[in-house]
This record gives sequence, structure tokens and C-alpha cells, in this order.
Amino acid sequence: MENLLRFLAKASSFLLFVFLQTVALLLLVSHNNYQQSIALSSANTITGNMYATIQSFTEYFHLQTTNMLLAEENTALQNENNILHQQLMKQNLSSINQDTVALFTYISAKVINSSVNKQQNYITLNKGSKDGIKPDMGVINSQGVVGIVSAVSKNFAVVMPIINPRIKISCRIAKNDYYGSLLWEGRSPFFANLKEIPEHVELETGDSIITSGFSSIFPEGIPVGTVEEVNTSKYDNFHDIKIRLNVNFQTITYVNVINFNQKTELNNLEKQQLQ
Repeated sequence: MENLLRFLAKASSFLLFVFLQTVALLLLVSHNNYQQSIALSSANTITGNMYATIQSFTEYFHLQTTNMLLAEENTALQNENNILHQQLMKQNLSSINQDTVALFTYISAKVINSSVNKQQNYITLNKGSKDGIKPDMGVINSQGVVGIVSAVSKNFAVVMPIINPRIKISCRIAKNDYYGSLLWEGRSPFFANLKEIPEHVELETGDSIITSGFSSIFPEGIPVGTVEEVNTSKYDNFHDIKIRLNVNFQTITYVNVINFNQKTELNNLEKQQLQ
């Protein structure tokens, strides 16, 4: 208390000055419309900026929820579009069955862990068997093919991305329908190699590579990448094609897991033919 009194005694002149200035300012504003409008405008500007800053922080912390909702909405729209596409195909084939079920449906998920600089790269998703995800389901995002589900628990799934040498994807060249196998040779996460394309096939840098549809994992026509470089092997009659991958695995956040609704029927039929 003694220190406070000493401080007030020393600062009494300054405090009196501040008090008188405040009183003078209040009198000026209250009796002068022009000055009053300036004061109100300044106060509103300060308050508005403060609220805008608070709102920016609030929106930032809600971005994660918003992005997840957008991903789920996008998946729902993709499923609806797929059903409509199948219905149109049925109508074009003069089918009388209008109760069409889409061949493929999609489950949205978020990437919660991943690697890009290992020989055996992987991606972990925040959804699992309780959400309908099973091993051997294809995984894509808005850029193209991501990989294939390799393991599933109740709440999580592990994906083997196409930047893993253990995975092979059936692809084709969009402009001429020649197909081959996409393999990753363990180097850059931005590139892979397309094999089994005959050397007489003409290719140019920038040619699009898409999924062939020759499996129950990926629909036909999903983007994979573009031709970066074409080399001819000395040991056989096939090109060795360097592909720039569409998906940036360093920034991947949301994906769609593909469910082929008639997979069991197809697999059983193919097994019967192999017996």
C-alpha cells in the first residue's frame, strides 16, 4: 500500500493531465456532431477489425471439420453420379431393369499417417471395417489413383500406395488403348514406370495414362499420370516409360475408398473357370 501511495504521489501531475484530457475529449465529442461521428467511426473500425480477427481464428480452427464435410459431400455426389451413369448405360442397352445398383460406390476417409521416402511406403486412414472398408479395395482422390487397401481393423485401414514396389496397377494409354503395368522402382515419389507397352506404339510427352478397368479394384478411366520420358529396352521389344504421377503423395489428405458391389460374384465366377 505504501508503494502504491508513493507511486500515486509521484505520478499525480501526469494522472491529472490524463484525466483532464479525457474530460475535454468527452465534452468535445458530446457537443460536436462532426467529432462525434469521427469517434463512432473509429470505434466501429477498431471493433470490426477485432471481430474480423476473431472470426478468422475461429474459421481457421473449423477448417478441418469443413474440409471433412466437403469430402463426404463430394463422395455422396460421386456415388449419385455413378448410379445415374449406370442407369443411362442400362437404358442405352434397352434393359427393362430400372432398379440399377451402381457397380462402384465410394467411402470417404482422411489420411492420418503416411510415408513417401521409404522402400515400403504406406498410408493410414481414419476409417476401417465398421465403415465398410475391406482389403483389396482401390483408393483414389481428386487427382487420381492412390493405391490399394492392404490391411483393415475396426477403425483404421492401411493402404499400399502406388509408390510401393509391391503393388502393380493395370493401366492403359488414353489415346490408343494400349495397356500395361504400372510399377514403382523405389526412387522418386513423383514418378513410376509403365511396362509391357510394345516398342512400335507411338508415345509423346504428356500423353495421359489411366486405369484399364481390367480388375475389380479400380473403375476404368481413373487418371494415373502422364508420360514424362520414353526409352526402349535393349533386352526386349517393349518401351520403358517414365510416368509422372498425378497424385502428390506429400500433400495427400482426403481419399475415397472404392467398393465394387459385384466383386464377390465376379471373383467366384473367375475361380470356377480356373478349377
